[in-house]
Amino acid sequence: MVVMWAVFGVWRKMRSEYESEKILGMSLRLTVGFAVGALAGARLVWGHWGWWWEGGAATATGMWWWLCRRREWDFWEWADAIGPWVLAAGTGISLTDAGQRWPNAIIFGIGWVISQWVKSKYRTFRWYKSGKPGLVGLFCWMWGWLGGLVVAFPTEGNIYWVGLKPEQWLAAWLTAAGAGAVYARAGREFGIRTGIWLRRIRK
Repeated sequence: MVVMWAVFGVWRKMRSEYESEKILGMSLRLTVGFAVGALAGARLVWGHWGWWWEGGAATATGMWWWLCRRREWDFWEWADAIGPWVLAAGTGISLTDAGQRWPNAIIFGIGWVISQWVKSKYRTFRWYKSGKPGLVGLFCWMWGWLGGLVVAFPTEGNIYWVGLKPEQWLAAWLTAAGAGAVYARAGREFGIRTGIWLRRIRK
């Protein structure tokens, strides 16, 4: 129910610019991609079948990027539409989960509230001089991964490296990538300007 509610919210937001069937089709593909990534990630990291949320999120994001490029959709416009709903769905799922993960729910809920403020104010931020869409989605991306970095529940069979679990390392790297994307989207320059991926992020 929570996922269906989030899909409905995205459809309602984007239906004026995109065909309803394509919006729902994309939502279905991302949901399946998330499930496959979560299951396969658990098998790869833990050595047994389970549900690794971080692997699902990374897989769905990669599919989302690929689908937007294939259909020539504005990835950053979609990011701004989907990001807050992902945090809202995370809040709902954490509350209804069998384990009642209250810390996750609190983190996701606070992130959703802040994302609404960012959505209404980001074009007035002096440091975000480009005013391009994408900041809301990137904020949600970084907030969600930071939540995973801070609140990582012990799981049997986890591998630790320098005190951090695999999902925490993944969260740290993806949060850093999100910060770099924000810097690039803001219209600022890195010391090295030849990276192809940076040029794509700025578009």
